[in-house]
Amino acid sequence: MHDFDAGAFAAGDLDATAADMSARWEHRWPDAEPSGPSLRAAFPDRWVRLYTLPEGRRPARTADDRAEVRRRVDAVRAALAGAGTSLVVGEDWGAGDGAGGWTRDLLPGARPWRIAHGDDAPSYFWVASPDETAALIDAVGDDRAALLFTDTGLRWALSPYDGGMDVFLSDAATRDEIARRFADWASPRPDGL
Repeated sequence: MHDFDAGAFAAGDLDATAADMSARWEHRWPDAEPSGPSLRAAFPDRWVRLYTLPEGRRPARTADDRAEVRRRVDAVRAALAGAGTSLVVGEDWGAGDGAGGWTRDLLPGARPWRIAHGDDAPSYFWVASPDETAALIDAVGDDRAALLFTDTGLRWALSPYDGGMDVFLSDAATRDEIARRFADWASPRPDGL
C-alpha cells in the first residue's frame, strides 16, 4: 500500500540504491536510525549539542531569529561537509499519525530510503539532495519537520531541532574538534542538553 500523501511507503518501493545506502548506514551507525534521538542514544560519545539561538533560546520569534538559526545550521553543515555534497534525510509517518506527511511534503523528489519499525508506529525515511535549505531549517524550527543532514559517505550527521542541533561525528576526536570550533554555541550543561 502506498500512502505517499501521509509520508509512508511500502517496503517494495525500496530499490538497490536504498539498500546500498542502508548497508553503508549500518556500517557507520550500527543500532541507530537516522534521527537525532536514536543517534544520541546509540553514540553519546560521538555527539555534541549546539544551540541555534543565544543561550538555547527558543523558538525563533522574529525574522532576525530565523536568520540566525539558518546561519548557524548552515555554518556547522558547511564545516562538516567541506566542499562535499550534503543529503537531507526526512523522517515521516503514516496516515494514522497526525503529523504524517509533514516532512515528505517539504522534500519534493525525495526517494524512499528505509523503514524503522518502532514501538508505536513505523518511521519512514526519505532522502533528497536539496538545492535550498532555508525552508527546511525554518520548518524544523517551527516543529513542522524532522530532518537530518549528512554527507553522501554518511560520515557525519546534523539533526536540527527547535532550539539547537545535535551533531554526530565519526569519532570522539572529531567531535571534540567541532565542539571547540563552535564552543560559543555549545550547551554549557555537563550532560550536553
